[in-house]
Amino acid sequence: MLLYLIFGFAFAQQTDLCNGGSCLTDEPREVVTGYDNNGDPITETFTERIIKKEISDLFSDKFRCFLDSAGAYDDWNEAFYNTNMNAPECCKDDKGELKRCNADGNANPNQACQRTTTDYYYCCGYMANGRRQCDRIVEWKKVGDSHFTLCDTNYADAVSEGTTAQPKLRRDLCCENNEFNDCNLCKSFVVWDFTVDADSHGGDVTMEKEYKNNMNTDGSAKYSYETPPPQDAMKDSANTNAGKIFMQNDWRDLYYGQSSRTVQHGGETIDYPEYAYDNLIHPAGFARATLREFNDPPVCVYVPNVGGRVIEVRVEPEESGSQVCVDDLHEDSLERNAPGVTQACDDSRLQTCFPDANTSEESAGFAFLISCAESCADSDLDLWFRVRSSINRWVDNGKVENGVEVAPGSDQTETATEMWCMWGNADMRDENGDSTLPTDFPGFNDLDGNFAKWDIYASDLAPPEDPQVRPVRSNALALSVGILLSMVALLF
Repeated sequence: MLLYLIFGFAFAQQTDLCNGGSCLTDEPREVVTGYDNNGDPITETFTERIIKKEISDLFSDKFRCFLDSAGAYDDWNEAFYNTNMNAPECCKDDKGELKRCNADGNANPNQACQRTTTDYYYCCGYMANGRRQCDRIVEWKKVGDSHFTLCDTNYADAVSEGTTAQPKLRRDLCCENNEFNDCNLCKSFVVWDFTVDADSHGGDVTMEKEYKNNMNTDGSAKYSYETPPPQDAMKDSANTNAGKIFMQNDWRDLYYGQSSRTVQHGGETIDYPEYAYDNLIHPAGFARATLREFNDPPVCVYVPNVGGRVIEVRVEPEESGSQVCVDDLHEDSLERNAPGVTQACDDSRLQTCFPDANTSEESAGFAFLISCAESCADSDLDLWFRVRSSINRWVDNGKVENGVEVAPGSDQTETATEMWCMWGNADMRDENGDSTLPTDFPGFNDLDGNFAKWDIYASDLAPPEDPQVRPVRSNALALSVGILLSMVALLF
């Protein structure tokens, strides 16, 4: 499978798909309008603005661009990009030529279509999480010979959804980015939400806050299907009214009950186009993705600020029996010449825990990909994945700078960084429910010490099933048959 990916993306290069209108061209088109008395065709020629053939030849069910002739995206475009979308709608006449639409919806033969700039062209394609997203053609990039991506080079920009006053679509992280350049296996990456903050201490601190934002002070859940969480608060990690992480058994009701994403513009509510990152429900911290058939594309993930830590990755397919695998992107790209994870696979619940080999003092990230073995490679597969990492970096164990310990608690057996795979999934509280973590432990005030609550998968959070009561079988029939057989035996 990885050889397929390597050859598919080998020598990939990332370029803008449409720079300054370079993706459009004007070409003559000849159409038959009738036939003369001799039966010969009568033709007319007109000039048509189209997407260049070298781009349109690459269109498939994975990626496609089009002209929004009817103005379906005009209001959304104005809300997100402050573009004046004032060109009237266009209709095709009998010849197939685009003209300005009349009020009755028919083409005006005397007025040309004015939707000729790239502002009116859009593309839709698969993102790194395997979900579809649509945006203006000028926002897309081409990777290699036949792949396309909607991405930013900075991971903080990629994960941002802007503000209420100036909304923005979340994007992938480009394969050529500010952190690394590697387009061999992945054309773009999902940015892991919970380690974007450099002070996230491996992610658990952020996840804990997001989880507590969804809980009342008495420990009960704030939200339900009848009282859904506010989307604006969930998108803003600094907002304490709601978070993305849910630990309640009815999370699927919240997940399927999510309203479509909208934006306010001109006093009206405008629906988003297809949006790969519309989900805001993360059961037990798991994110949703879809692995497309033949691993094209694989699910690629970048986890910022976890370099040099012990890392745990969990993946659970929606359907058991589908063998999924996790590969360290850079280990495969560098022919596995450094310690770390190489490949881990499982057909139901995948869990792998390993130390990252990054020894740099700068807090780098970790990139990996999720693929499917032959058992499920020929169909789409929905899955949930999660990444956690140790609070301390293992390379900082015992290090002291200016008289201050860099990794507090790492020299203690019960919280040693190299043992995090064990205690990072354990309940570190005493019999009174108080945390036993050292008071100088990073993020101590934000961590309750109960790491055991993360030792689950999304499917473990499910409503309890009603006990099944089966009637007790009567032995009368068996006794009667036994007596009958005994009598028959006596007769013979």
